[in-house]
Amino acid sequence: MRWHEAEELTAITRAGKESTAHQGLETGQVAISMNEMITTGHDVASNASCAADASGTADQEAHASKEVVSQ
Repeated sequence: MRWHEAEELTAITRAGKESTAHQGLETGQVAISMNEMITTGHDVASNASCAADASGTADQEAHASKEVVSQ
């Protein structure tokens, strides 16, 4: 193998290594983003559940108030 070919192979190997490292960082960022989206989804579901509970309580209290006024 000639010196020039060895240098070229070294450069290709280095570029591949850098590309793999960059791809690993991007994969990590995707994983973090997915975890954040999952957490946000859980928060939205929890808030919707709390809102539904509050709405049910308000409806019950409105019916109870209507009964008191009707008496």
